[in-house]
Amino acid sequence: MKILLVVLLIVAALAAVVFLLRLGGRVEYSAQGLLVQVKIGPAFLTVYPRKPKEKKEKKKSGKKKSDQPQKPPEPPRPSLLQRVGGSLDELMDELPALLDLLGESVEKLRVDELLLDYTIAGRNNPARAGILYGSICASGGAVAGVLQQKLTIKEQSVRCRVDFTARETKVYVRLTLSYTVAQLIVLGLHVLKELQKIQSILNKPVDKSQQEENSNGKKASTE
Repeated sequence: MKILLVVLLIVAALAAVVFLLRLGGRVEYSAQGLLVQVKIGPAFLTVYPRKPKEKKEKKKSGKKKSDQPQKPPEPPRPSLLQRVGGSLDELMDELPALLDLLGESVEKLRVDELLLDYTIAGRNNPARAGILYGSICASGGAVAGVLQQKLTIKEQSVRCRVDFTARETKVYVRLTLSYTVAQLIVLGLHVLKELQKIQSILNKPVDKSQQEENSNGKKASTE
């Protein structure tokens, strides 16, 4: 009985150590889109976007492979120093909804470093670009403001430049995260639950009577 109790205590202690073990990760937004990586040892494992599974061709005995042209290999993702920022307007449209999807559990994640690299478009309005440059350098801009409302950020680095030939402002964002296994499980379960809610709403059949009432109301308003 004592041996069993000791074994259970050891297992519970090991489980506690694993669940409280602090891991690392990285989230990045660039011209290539959103990138989410989990740090496992010295390497980073990409969680999003997931690579599409390649379909295996069935081998037929006694027949040669068809001389079909092979698809060209996808170009490698640029290194961290070579990546270009993505659209600032698109990020600001999606970022609040993304943080809402993650819920309150995201507030417990710790951001060890937040890097913001802005390229301000100054072709259409150089004077406004100069004002925006000073504002971003002082406060980190709108992206930093939205993230600071939800996350605990230890260190923030902002780089800013004005491109007088560009028509659209770009931003490159990189977050270096720190979290425990328990936090990651809670966050994953919450996101899964929210995605199931969204999917159930999308799959819900449309009420025809309600749809007809709405269409009749629209017709009456136009008349």
